[in-house]
Amino acid sequence: MKEDPPVYFDVLQEVERRSPCTLDELVLALPHCTWNRVFAAVDSLSREGSLSIRRGPRDQYLIALAKSRTVGASRHAPRHKRRLSGRPPSA
Repeated sequence: MKEDPPVYFDVLQEVERRSPCTLDELVLALPHCTWNRVFAAVDSLSREGSLSIRRGPRDQYLIALAKSRTVGASRHAPRHKRRLSGRPPSA
């Protein structure tokens, strides 16, 4: 099952604000999302190259935006932005 694009966008937005951050910090910053949804979004976004995950101090994993990507570059972000604007996508 594919995750809801707004969750991807929210994760990217929070990582951009807090980068680098741990998964726990990210989950606390997104109270409307379950731990499972945030984890699944981070997993998918890291596999597509939008996020990087590296081992930090005390065996914590740190999540950051991938150096070659920005929030707007994700395939999930444009769809969410159109939905937020309240206007139908232009053809």
